[in-house]
Amino acid sequence: MPHPTLVTEILDREIDIAAERFGHRGVRLQRDGCLVKLWLPGVVDGTAICLTGDNYDTEPFSLTVIDIQSQPVPESMWPHGLAHGTIHPVTHQPFACLQGLKEYFNHPSHSNECWDQYRGRIRLVDLVSHILNKVTL
Repeated sequence: MPHPTLVTEILDREIDIAAERFGHRGVRLQRDGCLVKLWLPGVVDGTAICLTGDNYDTEPFSLTVIDIQSQPVPESMWPHGLAHGTIHPVTHQPFACLQGLKEYFNHPSHSNECWDQYRGRIRLVDLVSHILNKVTL
């Protein structure tokens, strides 16, 4: 498990890179401890995409969608196109099936893949890009 100070330094650096790349598109990112909150333009119901990176980048981010009080919301409130459309067989929660997320790697259909195969190639900026490509705004 990486030291918490190291995790926050990594997250801050990666948030800066993603904000620089996507800020002109109205994307906002904010770190709250080991959570990265991602607000997308056109999503007006107060929800944010929450990427939890307690052990990033030793482990991949976990994704959920939260409300203004930082509580998880049901799949029906997720940005259109993001949710996989089924409940995750391991977490029993709605999930996004994106390479680079914890939910992807712990899904039985991806048991032949592991985070270490992608760790150096899939960064926060890449996840934001994948999320933007999936979401219909």
